[in-house]
Amino acid sequence: MATMIAIPDELVQQVKSVVTTSQAEVEKFFVEAARKRLREIRAKQMEAEYHRTHARLSPRQVYNKMLAEIAGYEAKYHMPTDRFVGDFESGIIEDDPFDYYKWRGAYYTLRSVEAKHGFRREVVADVERAV
Repeated sequence: MATMIAIPDELVQQVKSVVTTSQAEVEKFFVEAARKRLREIRAKQMEAEYHRTHARLSPRQVYNKMLAEIAGYEAKYHMPTDRFVGDFESGIIEDDPFDYYKWRGAYYTLRSVEAKHGFRREVVADVERAV
């Protein structure tokens, strides 16, 4: 995505009239200023694109997403999360696929959301659900 930046001739003349450096240094100044402005524009464009394509989730949505993610890991590895986290952090579980780090992160995110928003899990017949 090309972005053009125009520097008004009047500004160029004003800078040249007060600067006692060489023409090359003045041009270098303008090029660097234009590059900086271009980076700012692109950063704003990327931020706008991110916000346009990534809707913010409510705390309840985050909580439910983490519950579902954790349930998936528990089913995949046939282990309850509390036991997994204890074993993983104490080094009992030596094999550490990337899933383990994501599982641990989901667990701590879940606990954080529970503490901050008062959500809690209810276990009914070995099935967790958000309350």
